[in-house]
Amino acid sequence: MSTTAGQSRPPAIALEQLERHYGELTAVAGIDLAIADGEFFSLIGPSGCGKTTTLRIVAGLETPSSGRVSVRGQDVTDVPAFKRPVNTVFQHYALFPHLNVFENIAFGLKERKVSRGDTRRRVTEMLELVGLTGREKARPKQLSGGQQQRVALARSLVLEPAVLLLDEPLGALDLKLRKQMQMVLKEIQREVGITFVYVTHDQEEAFSMSDRVAIMHKGKIEQIGDPVDTYRRPQTLFVADFVGASNRFEARVVERLGSGSYRADMGTLGTLDVPGVAGLAVGDQAVAVVRPEAIRTAPGFGDAVLDGTVTDVSFMGPQTQYVVDAGGLGTAAMLSPADDDDLLHSGAAQQFRFAARSAWLVAADPGPVDDAQ
Repeated sequence: MSTTAGQSRPPAIALEQLERHYGELTAVAGIDLAIADGEFFSLIGPSGCGKTTTLRIVAGLETPSSGRVSVRGQDVTDVPAFKRPVNTVFQHYALFPHLNVFENIAFGLKERKVSRGDTRRRVTEMLELVGLTGREKARPKQLSGGQQQRVALARSLVLEPAVLLLDEPLGALDLKLRKQMQMVLKEIQREVGITFVYVTHDQEEAFSMSDRVAIMHKGKIEQIGDPVDTYRRPQTLFVADFVGASNRFEARVVERLGSGSYRADMGTLGTLDVPGVAGLAVGDQAVAVVRPEAIRTAPGFGDAVLDGTVTDVSFMGPQTQYVVDAGGLGTAAMLSPADDDDLLHSGAAQQFRFAARSAWLVAADPGPVDDAQ
């Protein structure tokens, strides 16, 4: 089971050999996972990978076929959803249209028969926390999508759960508002100190907010780590492709230089010393993953050179993306700052370079993924 180093108290959430089957379909395939108290943790992966099913099992909205769910050391596997110390915020906020903002936030407290004075105090604190002070009497239809999202968030947080589960909560918002709400969610989580477990298919969104992320694929967790380590040191080709654009160059291990360091034959790119996943053996077929931003055109840059022709140029605001036909090496992509004075044009023949240390070697085999779904 994955744990946080130095953790002295029970994890906020612990999943042990968790499985969920629907007939012959396996949605969750034996997950072991520990999420630390106070952590902002994200489950990411493509549609159908099992992340939402996992979240719903933690919430008590789905029953596992086998395995155990614990919250702060308490086994809640058979505890109904309404008795678990967790709350969930969904993509569709489900606010009550006939109630105002104050009444929507206070709804759960009223159901719990919290006194009127305590209710007013706690709702007032939540309004301030989510930046909606002064909007207490507004109805949901009078609010923007971002404001409705904040009401839904406050409605869950006011109940003081041990864990807040968020299932694609920003999916209905436009791009600019999503970016703003990412910052709001991160600030709120730091303020309240509650464990957030966030589910999304958007790795950039998860990376911008999370302490750690887990990448899921076909019901299993392929990799867990902090965003920087996951992006720079993917453990499988699936992870390398999912967490960002990547160039893939065929390689063969010719020498092991130490733990996680290899000499690899990369065809026309030459024999290069590159870092990579642990455990590769001499003779193994591998793939060198090179991120587009690691490629340059500056003369003398790096120790790997490929000759190519620009086939497409896409201006992306802060960056310009180039697609390059590199002959026998296939198609490559390069990202360059948009204010680069040496912008290339389609059809330009150019030498493209990268430093061997910026490459990352992974096994050519997709890795330990169970295809029997």
